[in-house]
Amino acid sequence: MIEIFKTLHMQFQRAILATGTIPALGTLFIVGILVYISKGTIIYLTLGIFGLLATIEVYYRHGKAVLEARSNIRGPDMIYLELTGKGLKPKKLKEFEYQGFIFRTHGFEEMEVAVTATGPYCPRCKGQLAERRRIQYLFFPEITFRCICGFCTTSDRTGGEMLKDVRNMVCNVFDEKEKPHIG
Repeated sequence: MIEIFKTLHMQFQRAILATGTIPALGTLFIVGILVYISKGTIIYLTLGIFGLLATIEVYYRHGKAVLEARSNIRGPDMIYLELTGKGLKPKKLKEFEYQGFIFRTHGFEEMEVAVTATGPYCPRCKGQLAERRRIQYLFFPEITFRCICGFCTTSDRTGGEMLKDVRNMVCNVFDEKEKPHIG
């Protein structure tokens, strides 16, 4: 009996390496249900349910990892301006709305060119927004932005993704080779 389990384990590992985890677990679910229907043995139904639950768990973990990677998008902020300015005074240049949120561009008093952008801010009171990220309904990310004034909205994009878009639109003053760097 132990030899059978060792062989099954080895074959399952081969299937995972060949096709991936989700197709292997999905196949386990389908085969378990079909064999249960044809033979009526409860162990095959259990095998099918295990395959289904494992597939759902893998999808959930994958969605969570993707959302975590999406939310780690960062870029230069006001501290970046102060460190790279070398005696120049940082200045807020412009405030504008993008996808229902307020964003601000920043530069220097001596050179009024947008170097970086910050945000998103609340469209009502222009205060800082708190961002909450979670996976809802197994696979779908839900990003909620809340403000202290009571403003609350959901989005399919993280604040870092929107800020990256704003920086690409507004702050393209340097080529990649010409961008200032710290040090």
